[in-house]
Amino acid sequence: MKLHFAILCQDVKITDEGKLQLHEPIVNLSSDRRPAIHNAVVVMNFNPGDMEPHSAEVSVRAPYGKGGSVPYKSNVTSARAPGGDIGHIIYIDELILDEDGEYNVDVMIDGKKVTSIPFSFSVVPCDSCCPAK
Repeated sequence: MKLHFAILCQDVKITDEGKLQLHEPIVNLSSDRRPAIHNAVVVMNFNPGDMEPHSAEVSVRAPYGKGGSVPYKSNVTSARAPGGDIGHIIYIDELILDEDGEYNVDVMIDGKKVTSIPFSFSVVPCDSCCPAK
């Protein structure tokens, strides 16, 4: 199994030419309230070394192990490229962030963790994140 990349971003679009446009990679998130609810996308590309069906899932871990992890599962059998690479997108709808600190998105293929994508979340006062009225 060779993971080429896995990235966490706000959104992804597929162009008419079939290319991916990644929007706003996520490294740091902030909000004026807790809990905050965000949508996110994990985009990955891997080569399993065979032509069998494979499953991919991500699991979001909260800071300090609080709240356990939340799994998001998907099937990747339909996204195979001619060279055997599998490109896949997993949508994380309504991710609830209720603790300040570092979160991790664990990427698993066929139930085996292949990488982890860290990002941080913090609450900031409204006057620093919202325009003045």
